[in-house]
Amino acid sequence: MKRVLLCLILISSTHSEELYSNRFLTASILEGIYGPSSKDIIEDNILSRPNSFGGPCSLMEKIEVQKEDQLINKSSRFYCRNGISESKISPFSTDFQSRFALTKKACDQLAENKDVSNYLYNSLSSANSIEDKISKLILKFYPDMRNSSNFANQIKTQLLNSNTLRFNFLKKYSLTKGLFYNLNSKSIVEKASHLLCVSEKWQKISKSDNDLQKYIKCHKIFTGTSPKNDNKRLIAIKEKEMSAEMACQELIETAKLGKESKIATPLKNLEGQKVLRTFQSFHNSWFPNYMAYMADDSPILYDIVELEEPAFFLTRALFNSNFSYSTIVQGSDTLKGIRESDHNSDFLITAGSDEKIKKREEYKVMLSKTDSTTWSPTHLDRGTLIGVTEVKTKDILPAHSNQLFFPVFSSTPVDIHKSIGGGILGSNSYILFNNGRPHGNISDGKKVLMRAYSKNLIRDLLCRDLPVISPEDSIGFINKKSKLSWSQDKNCMSCHATMDTMAGLLRNAELIINDVSEQGSSHIKYHQGTKSAPKNAMLFDTIKDYHLTKASGSFVYRDIENNFINTKVNNLDQLGSQISKTRDFYACATTRYFKFLTGKDISITQINDLKDSELKEFINTEISNFKQHQDLQTLIKRIISSKWF
Repeated sequence: MKRVLLCLILISSTHSEELYSNRFLTASILEGIYGPSSKDIIEDNILSRPNSFGGPCSLMEKIEVQKEDQLINKSSRFYCRNGISESKISPFSTDFQSRFALTKKACDQLAENKDVSNYLYNSLSSANSIEDKISKLILKFYPDMRNSSNFANQIKTQLLNSNTLRFNFLKKYSLTKGLFYNLNSKSIVEKASHLLCVSEKWQKISKSDNDLQKYIKCHKIFTGTSPKNDNKRLIAIKEKEMSAEMACQELIETAKLGKESKIATPLKNLEGQKVLRTFQSFHNSWFPNYMAYMADDSPILYDIVELEEPAFFLTRALFNSNFSYSTIVQGSDTLKGIRESDHNSDFLITAGSDEKIKKREEYKVMLSKTDSTTWSPTHLDRGTLIGVTEVKTKDILPAHSNQLFFPVFSSTPVDIHKSIGGGILGSNSYILFNNGRPHGNISDGKKVLMRAYSKNLIRDLLCRDLPVISPEDSIGFINKKSKLSWSQDKNCMSCHATMDTMAGLLRNAELIINDVSEQGSSHIKYHQGTKSAPKNAMLFDTIKDYHLTKASGSFVYRDIENNFINTKVNNLDQLGSQISKTRDFYACATTRYFKFLTGKDISITQINDLKDSELKEFINTEISNFKQHQDLQTLIKRIISSKWF
């Protein structure tokens, strides 16, 4: 039997260069077609599956209130359904097998629901003929093609000629025309709807061929919704009063951060909320680490430490014109989100090891095994994200212990938001979630170092994986007299030379915990570095009191232009300065934004190997230009203006 709708439902073997609608856009299209009775089916199969469909997710929008001993959820649509890790997922999922399987499951269930079928058929009542009903149905699945009759007619022809629908056979059946439509039109609509629903095509955010399609595409990417027919920018484009690039730029401007670090008229500016949340979600995906050290020791951590802080540096640079791109690795600002809600949450975001979510309150801090005090840190805002601001106040942890099992207690106060410079590099949350060491594990100069920090930083901000130097580059870092095997081997040192020297900048940092019971939360403590380390520190296997020596390190790196870099730095601001001089830093952002907007994934180490010479020239030119102008909005505009959008 002839395949049904080959061009519609045949799933391509490769999707690596395709953008597909996220869970919110997918759900809104289906709910618009199938009506209120479809909500539960769509919720189960699509909205609750961010890992399969992508789409913004923020636990900070989870609101729970107590009312007459009953827990009431006031969660917004950006709630992470399955935990903290979803806040770091890509805005557009690449798990196509899961996505298409779940979509088909939803379509099958919708087809079996009588209320859904009745709603669908009644919504097409204004169309008289079967052909007109199907034309109208097609435009429901493809709202972007509302002005492309050729596309709609092509799909309609394929649909009506399909063997599954059997439309031509039924039409020739020896019944009167009126009886044919009465008996079969609903069945035909249902079958046509199911064939359209299971297709992958309507889920694609297609490459734009004209200004109208280009704006619709950027609107879908930026907000997760299709623009309505009365959208003012859509109308302006139709009337040739505005270009797509101008319309997309204006849409970005709805999330501009003003003097109060908020979007304009925040609670009424729904477009701005969506744009801000979308780009914050995109920036969150740059930083996949989200836990400190142990999953069950920090039930209060995410209520008091901003999980999304590294991404806020990028979001601020995008929506606040006072901050150029290189500022994301400069300065000692501590950032947090400004969020608003009609309700104040009575409960913590995450559960403890007993899987119970506790109320927000004062927390116990152990002073010794038998003595304790209380601590009332500032809770982060909960609700809809409306801005990005600096943390102006200090939250001082009055005491702490070095570990859970054999604790040594200290009354040295710890500022839980302290930055040590370098923007993202020295932000408290970035070090907390990327240090890779257990509680109380202090650096000794060789065996114990925060190597995970170095490895993750290179991945997160430079789009590279270790090793980033050759074995020959590492020869100068080898110590043949060392008892540590990796110090004697050039292949091992091609990773360690980069990791270990960079980790020297965090030698004073230690992961500590405020309490050894259920109320504990992990934080970073900084020892005073007053001593001097040996000048030839690389020759030592351990250095006494290394964590008390003055911080210093090196940026050891070979960039994509094949320049070998071995520069000494004394703090994270200096490291950030060196990183921001590399082409890699701007290539990383350029290729990530290019993938976000076009679906095309380009490794920064393979740009010059691209077979498409025009694409290679475009990417290289934009990297060079971005390094000069330092403006993320200009970068976005250039990509949108390109043939690849």
